[in-house]
Amino acid sequence: MPGLIEVRITLAPVPAEPEPRPSRWAWLTRYVRPWKAIAALTLAVAPVPGVGHSAGAVWAYTVSLARDEYGIPHAYALAGIPLLLAGTAVVRRGTLPAVFALAVCAIGVTGAMNWYDPITALTGVRP
Repeated sequence: MPGLIEVRITLAPVPAEPEPRPSRWAWLTRYVRPWKAIAALTLAVAPVPGVGHSAGAVWAYTVSLARDEYGIPHAYALAGIPLLLAGTAVVRRGTLPAVFALAVCAIGVTGAMNWYDPITALTGVRP
């Protein structure tokens, strides 16, 4: 009588295919819906009744005054910290007020900027 025949099969795990990268549009709409972005930008650049200027323009003017009175680092801090906080709020919640705050802060950063700042940062030469 013949002996037992033992057969061993070894299976190697099949590597899973990586998920495809989402498109830029899908990545952007994960945080902000298009209607919220349009509404927030419209509210940020629309003139406030009684003031005559937009919320973004008022914030940019405030930051530019800080640049003139207190110096460049203070102006960048005054513009950058709220911008980072608003960006964090958009990533966490994505509500219309958070997107509005991000739009206003992004417009306000222009008050801290000057055309010579990148040249000064790269070369150290002051105008």
